[in-house]
Formats: sequence, structure tokens, C-alpha cells
Amino acid sequence: MEKINIEGLTKRYRGKAAPALDQVSLEIETGMYGLLGKNGAGKSTLMKILTTLEQPTAGTVEVCGVPIKAVKAIRQQIGYLPQRFGFYPNMRVVDAMTYLAVLANVPAREQSQRIQHLLEEV
Repeated sequence: MEKINIEGLTKRYRGKAAPALDQVSLEIETGMYGLLGKNGAGKSTLMKILTTLEQPTAGTVEVCGVPIKAVKAIRQQIGYLPQRFGFYPNMRVVDAMTYLAVLANVPAREQSQRIQHLLEEV
């Protein structure tokens, strides 16, 4: 069950002739992935749908068996870092991670240890 299932995913934007996504179906196993493609291929649209920032026009998406419409549950399963990430340019990585830990309600006493562990992973 630890995978992403996408069936017939379509996204149309008002005023655009061609869909941003057209009947996309795929299965993604657990792991860390990058999404590559030409400009306008639908990469950002797919990521916005997977992270519940946009709703699809048609099709179904499940993350670990949870329908994409269950926004809170999905956001607990997926992490997303867009190309243009809006942190302050002079912010240190550890400060950014601490900020995110606070947003994720990680207890203060656990933050430093978790951040150190994650930094060792990269």
C-alpha cells in the first residue's frame, strides 16, 4: 500500500485549449524521486495535484491508499520542495529545517536530533 496510484488523471485550465495533464496513469513505489520534462509538460501541475495544492479535473489519485481529497492525511504522507522555494536567501539550512520542524509540530526537545539525523542522510 505504500505507493502512489494515479488513474486517468486529467487537469484542464480555463482558457487553455490543451490539457495540462491528459489521462495520466502510473504507479509510484515508495522512495525519493525527481520529475523531469520539457517546459509545459505538466510536471508542476502533477506535483501540485499530488501535494493537494490543486484539484484534478478528472481521474483518481491515492497516496498510500488514501484518496487525494483527504487533504490533511495526504499532507502527512508527502513532502514537496519546488524549484523556486520561498525561504530567505541568507537563511542557513539548519534554520530553515528548524522552521519547518516548528510548522510540523515536532517537539522542541526532538528538533535538533531529528535535523542532525536528516542532514547526515544527505
